[in-house]
Amino acid sequence: MKRIIILLMSLLVTAFLFADMQLSGSEERVHLSYESGVNRSDETSIQQLLAIPSEEVELNILACEVEVYDKAGNLLETKRESGEQFARIEQSFVMRELYAHQLVIDLAQPQENGEAKLKNIELEVCGTSRATVPTKVSKAYLPIYREMVDNFDNSYLRNLEVQQSKMLIIAHNDATLLNVVNYFTDWKNAKGIDTEVVKMEDIGTTNAAIKNYIQTVYNSEEYPPDYL
Repeated sequence: MKRIIILLMSLLVTAFLFADMQLSGSEERVHLSYESGVNRSDETSIQQLLAIPSEEVELNILACEVEVYDKAGNLLETKRESGEQFARIEQSFVMRELYAHQLVIDLAQPQENGEAKLKNIELEVCGTSRATVPTKVSKAYLPIYREMVDNFDNSYLRNLEVQQSKMLIIAHNDATLLNVVNYFTDWKNAKGIDTEVVKMEDIGTTNAAIKNYIQTVYNSEEYPPDYL
């Protein structure tokens, strides 16, 4: 999960750097085109996070054009390529309602006597099998998806019903502590966050027991807690 969060943050930064990337398509097929036009010598690749309701996707490159330079930086030729060495699906993962696929486009590739720089590329990313899409999306996670997912406006996420946020609190069976927790729970419920309190004495007091309980909750509930 930590790795996924770091990835999402890096993709958010990347999204602001590339205004020459165009996205379109449907829920299960994303069409993407990129054209170089601004000198970005310090960037070596573009990353796009795509929401497609499939655990696996396939990448189809429709067109690709590169510029070939010698070691001195002189343009030798412009030619069409298959583009397979410039674009790839780095990874796919599922996080709650999000079926995510990380697309990476390399902007340059070394060659024996110089470098090939990507001039433009056009491609499609398609789901290979339709996954079971939830009917609701977490109110707490929806803003994150909207910021991080590059094709959010055309994705299945945009039309899902918003599910009220939920919180799970695990506490000791101490009267004084529970009295304070109850005030906190009432306040959270009043704020619209459905909050539940469970006692450690009921689920187990060891790290393993607590972890197993939390895992069971997340695996068994249709809409697991957003906050813990």
